Amino acid sequence: MEILTGDVRLFPQVVASADVIVMHNVFEFFAPVDVQRDLWIWLRQSIKRGAILLTSPRLDESINHLNTGIVLDQWVVPVATPADAMDETDSDASSGADMDLVHLYRVI
Repeated sequence: MEILTGDVRLFPQVVASADVIVMHNVFEFFAPVDVQRDLWIWLRQSIKRGAILLTSPRLDESINHLNTGIVLDQWVVPVATPADAMDETDSDASSGADMDLVHLYRVI
């Protein structure tokens, strides 16, 4: 496993070949809106089909206000998380609340 820092666009081969990409508040606090929009458009074009995206917050929360033209249901499908299978009777339900912050998608 490798952790990369810096502008993701500097690592096109890594992004294009990645099976799993983890993005946690990746742009919201660090880039102006126009740069966020450009980054998401670049990611949409660069991430391969079949890759898994682990995001926080949800993709729609990150993208919808940016006018990227990305139609999420034409790019990704949600993947069930362990929190989806939990109910209030589970003994470890408290960790389910934390899992609600994590969202998985498969690129189609």
